[in-house]
Amino acid sequence: MNCTKAVRQSPLSQKYYIIRRNDPYTFKKGDKQMNNVLLLRISYWLGAIGDFMYGIIVLIPSRAGVDGYVYPMGLFAAVAFSWGILLILATRHPIERRWVLIPTIIVIILLGIANVYSYVVAAIDSNIIIPRLLLKLGIVAFMLFSYVKTREKRIK
Repeated sequence: MNCTKAVRQSPLSQKYYIIRRNDPYTFKKGDKQMNNVLLLRISYWLGAIGDFMYGIIVLIPSRAGVDGYVYPMGLFAAVAFSWGILLILATRHPIERRWVLIPTIIVIILLGIANVYSYVVAAIDSNIIIPRLLLKLGIVAFMLFSYVKTREKRIK
């Protein structure tokens, strides 16, 4: 096994840990590849945290805007938690799994459209919808930036 002791310390403990020389996620400070991995990981974590927040919010009827529990709330919560786990798994190999950002962006856009429709039919007040839409817009912009910035240039 081609390993060496690392000079840096583990964030979880004060012990030195082993780094493989051929590890694709071992970088030098300022490395472009490290910046790409960081951008993608931030995108994945933003999506995962948002999914978990949505999953919890829809399980609380008063926060979801209904009087009692409705069956689709549980379905949406299950999908939101599952998608959040998928995004966390994508952080393990961020470059190889960056394709996960495209369906995530589509889902966020569709949730924004659902929010706008709820406002149009007067189900949600404007002071609730505007911050949600701005947050969604910011997350989508960051994810798109991460996806485009980490694109590999192909040699013809």
